[in-house]
Amino acid sequence: GKALFKCKLKIPTTDERSGDARESLLRITAWEDWAEWLGSLSQGTVIKANTRINERSYTHEGKKRNVTDLVVDSAEVVEEGANEGANFFVLEGTLQWPELKNVGERGTPLFHAKVKIPYFRADDPETLRNSYVRITAWDELAEQLALVGEQGSVKVSGHIQERKWNAPDGQTRVFTDAVVTNFTAGGTAGV
Repeated sequence: GKALFKCKLKIPTTDERSGDARESLLRITAWEDWAEWLGSLSQGTVIKANTRINERSYTHEGKKRNVTDLVVDSAEVVEEGANEGANFFVLEGTLQWPELKNVGERGTPLFHAKVKIPYFRADDPETLRNSYVRITAWDELAEQLALVGEQGSVKVSGHIQERKWNAPDGQTRVFTDAVVTNFTAGGTAGV
């Protein structure tokens, strides 16, 4: 079978809403040569990884589960302290299933959608496929993204964040969130 490597990267970040320093742990997955190379590194090695966001779902004990993987496309060892805490994504595509709602006591605007991103696989360059990545935006940015509407072309950027919570069944759930901090609408996104 193919070599598979999974781990969590510890990335120092700043909470967008409170400004507090925190660490974010992001799950990454690597296959074949990258899996073998990453598996050869000692724990604590500082790396820079370029990843693509891959969402998938499966059924476990009759319940649908969604998983967001950060799949390694390339990686390199960097000197400790170099680019420490870099956590950045850019997605270009069309909005799918947009939803704007107000949450919390203050009614803070919260926007959720998926960005549909067309792509071709290297082993099947003739077949157009689509990847769907869930995005989140807050406050004024949430309201602006909602105006783009379903099927609207966007280029969004921001950072990846993981959240944990305990589900009613007692299981710990982990959710990977692509938090939008900037976007442009229109253009050729998703063509």
